[in-house]
Amino acid sequence: MGAMASWWADRPLRTKGLIVIAFPLAVLFGALVSGYVIGRQTERAQEDVQRVLQIQHDIQEVHTLLAEAATGVRGYLLTGVDNFLDRYRVANVELPRTLARLRSRIRDPEQAERFGRLTLLSEQKRQGLAELVKLGPSTPPPQLVPILISNKALLDRLRDEIGAMLAREMLLRQQSMGFASEVHNRAMMATFVAGAAGVAGALFAVLLFSRGIVGRVQALADNARRLERGESLLPVAGAADELGRLGAGMAQASSLLAARSAEAQRAHREAESANRAKTEFLSRTSHELRTPLNAILGFAQVLEQDAHDPPTRQGAAQILGAGRHLLGLIDEMLDITRIEAGHLDLAQEAVDVHGLLREALALTLPQAQRHGIVLHGPQDRHGATAVLADRKRLLQVTLNLLSNAVKYNRPGGSVRIGAHVHPSPDGGRVRIDVTDTGPGIPARLQGRLFTPFDRLGAEQRPVEGSGLGLALSKHLADAMGGTIGVDSTPGQGSRFWIELQAADAPAGAPAAFQPLVQAPVQPPMQALVQTAAQPTGQRARTVLYIEDNSSNLALVETLMARRADLRLVSAVTGADGLRVAREEGPELVLLDLHLPDMTGEEVLARLRASGAAGQAPVVVLSADALPSTAERVRAAGADDFLSKPLNVAAFFSTLDRLLA
Repeated sequence: MGAMASWWADRPLRTKGLIVIAFPLAVLFGALVSGYVIGRQTERAQEDVQRVLQIQHDIQEVHTLLAEAATGVRGYLLTGVDNFLDRYRVANVELPRTLARLRSRIRDPEQAERFGRLTLLSEQKRQGLAELVKLGPSTPPPQLVPILISNKALLDRLRDEIGAMLAREMLLRQQSMGFASEVHNRAMMATFVAGAAGVAGALFAVLLFSRGIVGRVQALADNARRLERGESLLPVAGAADELGRLGAGMAQASSLLAARSAEAQRAHREAESANRAKTEFLSRTSHELRTPLNAILGFAQVLEQDAHDPPTRQGAAQILGAGRHLLGLIDEMLDITRIEAGHLDLAQEAVDVHGLLREALALTLPQAQRHGIVLHGPQDRHGATAVLADRKRLLQVTLNLLSNAVKYNRPGGSVRIGAHVHPSPDGGRVRIDVTDTGPGIPARLQGRLFTPFDRLGAEQRPVEGSGLGLALSKHLADAMGGTIGVDSTPGQGSRFWIELQAADAPAGAPAAFQPLVQAPVQPPMQALVQTAAQPTGQRARTVLYIEDNSSNLALVETLMARRADLRLVSAVTGADGLRVAREEGPELVLLDLHLPDMTGEEVLARLRASGAAGQAPVVVLSADALPSTAERVRAAGADDFLSKPLNVAAFFSTLDRLLA
């Protein structure tokens, strides 16, 4: 040890400095290289998982395209309506693209072999459908049945191949997730080792300086003070370095030590930050109708916000319009299904007719202005009129009648809505009628007006519609104890009406009908989101989203990325969500109802029973948009309920209200 100390003391300060600085720098360089390598491995793991998710999506897309094409062909063969072939034509265009995309993404040899069989079966299925289309609906059934059976067998084989491919991709995804977890653990270990090495290097450097330099510096300082005071100098061990000649060298060495220590600490913090990564992977793809629309409408709203050029904004508006039209169609179909099954919940109450008509006119006014149609409200303004009905459903029927009157009117035409009381032995009936100046409906077609999907040939004209509105209106009128009908003369227009039981006017109803005014224009989403933002400089509040659908999670991540005051963490199962809630202590929880391991209501109950971790507000996000569902989850302890597809403005408004 003495020889080592002597050897160290005799080294020049330059050599000593190089040794002391080179060691921690080497440790830092090793940590940075390790961080870079692990970072690249993390990126590859993320890319592998993302590619697996994309392959799963493409496999599902192949199945969907073939199934929809087969359904369309069967509909065409059964009805002879050419519109059923739209899905078949779309599949002919999209299927080769999807298969090509899938081929480019597959890396696994086993999956490549299955893909070859899938491609062959897809082509055989497409040829079989083409043969059926070529034969057409006029072909006798005995000739079609063998082909249909063959196509059904092909579709079953395709489903088997698709199921096997999905199972294989699930295994590959689990392997990729395991690799990502391993990479994460290595990153944490590398961070720990780098930190430990940095501390060891600092201790080693301190030891060298204290034994070989600092003691001698103190002695030299004492000697300097002694020299200043004129006292004799204390003996100092001799060494062949610069300390015996310059006090500035001692100050420079001390400065280098302080600089090195600060740099080592900063490098340690950067290494920890660079190697800390948390990723959440989702495993299931929802087949519910509202779930894909949540992504379509949500991202379309984001696109509309971000777009700065008119063509892009117009395109986003077209997506939103089409998506909302599809959502309306879905709602109408589900409403009809619930009514026919006897599961429609109605809240019968006394509804102020004049207030309802005013609201309906205000909501229809923008559509009327686009079509150049003049709206006229009721002429009877002398007293309040009320009916026994479900207000939401009665407004839905009234809006449908007004919308049809505008869409199918002549250019420059008008629409008039009115309400009239008809005395009767049971206390009177109130009729709401909507009169237009359109082309009218021939008597031979009026009997088909309330048949689902029958548009009386209007599908050949550029008028948007599904053929469900009047059918749903009739079901709703019947469910509310009313009737609906039409009086029409070709060339003179039509008058649709709904008649309901009269009721006593509700408290607070206006005594007279108020004139129609311009409906306020809703501000764009960008303004709504901006006004929802909180002041900067505050700690980011944590929001936990428990959701197993990747599209829904991606949408919320995109939205939350716009809010610097919020930090999003997620979980794909109920058990993980409860764990993350305990670990993160979120200020707000977003919860899906349909999770792979437990129901959302069970997660909600466990959260509320978990003490301090369960006191955060809970907002349920669900594609189950029934009023009874919202009432049930609120009664179970949820603070609010938002239905999918999400309205972005309402989403941020709810978050800001509950986080205030």
